[in-house]
Amino acid sequence: MSDGAPSSYTHSPRQSLTLLDLPRDVLYRIISFASVPDKLRLLQTSTFFRNMMEERPVWSDAYRMSSLPRYPGPFPHQSTKTLKKALLTSAKVAQNSESEFVPTSTRIFKDDKQYIYHRFFLGRWYTGIDCRRRINCVDLDTARGEVIPTVIYRCDDGFYIIDYACLSTTSLEGYTTAFAVVLEAKEVSWEEHPFGLNHPTQQVIKLLKIANLDGPVLSLELIRTYPAFYSHSVKMMCAIGPRLLVVAGDSQLDQDKWLYIDLETFKPYQISLPPVGVQYRTSFICCTAHLLVIRSPYRPNSAGTNHTIFNAFAIPASGSDPQRDALKMTHHCQHPNIFAHISLLHDPTMDSWRREPRILLLANISDISHTSTFLGVVRLHLSEDRTIMCNIQNLYPRRYSEDFITFTRELRGSNRGLNARHTDDGMGVELDWHEVTLSEPDGLRSEVQVTHSIKKNFLSGWQGNEWVEGIDAPSGRVLFRDEDESPYVYKLVEFA
Repeated sequence: MSDGAPSSYTHSPRQSLTLLDLPRDVLYRIISFASVPDKLRLLQTSTFFRNMMEERPVWSDAYRMSSLPRYPGPFPHQSTKTLKKALLTSAKVAQNSESEFVPTSTRIFKDDKQYIYHRFFLGRWYTGIDCRRRINCVDLDTARGEVIPTVIYRCDDGFYIIDYACLSTTSLEGYTTAFAVVLEAKEVSWEEHPFGLNHPTQQVIKLLKIANLDGPVLSLELIRTYPAFYSHSVKMMCAIGPRLLVVAGDSQLDQDKWLYIDLETFKPYQISLPPVGVQYRTSFICCTAHLLVIRSPYRPNSAGTNHTIFNAFAIPASGSDPQRDALKMTHHCQHPNIFAHISLLHDPTMDSWRREPRILLLANISDISHTSTFLGVVRLHLSEDRTIMCNIQNLYPRRYSEDFITFTRELRGSNRGLNARHTDDGMGVELDWHEVTLSEPDGLRSEVQVTHSIKKNFLSGWQGNEWVEGIDAPSGRVLFRDEDESPYVYKLVEFA
């Protein structure tokens, strides 16, 4: 070809491109917008997509971005199969409770034990104190008909159980750890203590590790015993986080005896709480980096101290010695509203992949006059000047005369709440079901919203004293108990 001569050009029809010709990262991006059921359908279309959908990035990204109720994650030790199964369960729960309560199964079982206290734990286990000396356990995965509980703990001779709690948390590595906290008292005669057993003279708190969470029977291993000696408290308040376990009495007068236990060494930290009046309720929120102590008045008082006190204490770094390092208060503020039923919605250290640096709480919030209550999200910013900037978002207004909403506390990123009340005709239980999700609509900021609120006559036909024993959002289980029957009748309703 000589210079200046026209070049030859042959037109060929453009080759058609298919979805399979797209780069892998583009396919991942497209698939990320698909719902969990659509991902499973895509898996069945071809060998190519079946192989691709078994790859970890597909499900770890879906788990991270999902606003469905789920356990914390993803973490490196969680398998792709585990993440996929958890997302599928959550999708079923959301679908079956979106517009109507549509249970996938309902089981009724009976237990002839007259428990003093009851605990619904991790959606699978139901425990109770029998004869003030033993903790019994029922596996709800197999509970049908007449059940025979398994005794998992007996207190020492000469002691009886006042109260106990079962708690679980997720470590920074993503492992679920569970503990039982048992408050015991020494038996005394009337001559030894004229006020009787309701005012015990010697108390101990036992911390036990709960093992065999996958069944078939829970087991408890004693870790440590702590002196209690509560003078005014007869019940415990417990809170747990990745680094810290708080065990407190139900009276402010005993606050110098409350325990703040390091979950690495199981040694107690020292803490100095500013004094408040006895008419305050105390809530503890154990984040990864901070312990929040929130004290709010039960009702308005004539002293004029009608405000909520927020205190934040820095948790020392991993490997510190609790007997040398104290929990020091770093931030504080006062707020004019009254807060109750507080739960953690977002821990910025645990959920570091989100672009939300503030601590987010979910609470029932009342004005000072205590005439109205609403469900709200509380955003807490720990500022450099040692104050706490508090911003409140009203999610769902309520009348004060109605019951408070009880939310699951095992989740981060999503919370489900349940209200229960008797119907007007006394023939059933009426439920309000609420779901609050934390999402990132534009990838730059977090948004909190109520996805739905439902009211339905759920247990139509039950005549008696029905109680909601517990709700577990990730497994989609709600447990009810009818106290008018002997033995007690339980109804386990599942939405997944």
